[in-house]
Amino acid sequence: MRQEEIGRLRAEIAAFQEPENPGTGADPRVVCLESQLRQQEADFRNLESRFDQAVSERDVLQDQSDHLVEEVRLAGDEIEQLHENRNDLDRARENAEYELLLTETSLARTTEALQQAESRAARPVDISARLPPIWIV
Repeated sequence: MRQEEIGRLRAEIAAFQEPENPGTGADPRVVCLESQLRQQEADFRNLESRFDQAVSERDVLQDQSDHLVEEVRLAGDEIEQLHENRNDLDRARENAEYELLLTETSLARTTEALQQAESRAARPVDISARLPPIWIV
């Protein structure tokens, strides 16, 4: 659209520059149109520059977005691994608690058996009950 406007202004300038009276100075309409043309060209260059800058900024933002997406993916993987590690540790703790319970139960039985054995050993032994009677002749 801007290019069309610039082209139209150039055509008008060219039409006004055709010499109607070769001895006269520059037509004020031509001067005004040339000024408008220069302004339109400057505006167009400015818009192109701003567009290029916007495209560049968009590319930078896209790169940042891609980087953040990758970081989120990696964080998700790390969270999943941490959950797996926690589950493994929970299972190991449960197994250790079960082993501890078995060991405590076994220790309690062994302690009870030892106490019973010590109790039997500490009682005085009645030897006469164990020996056959001796006959005196």
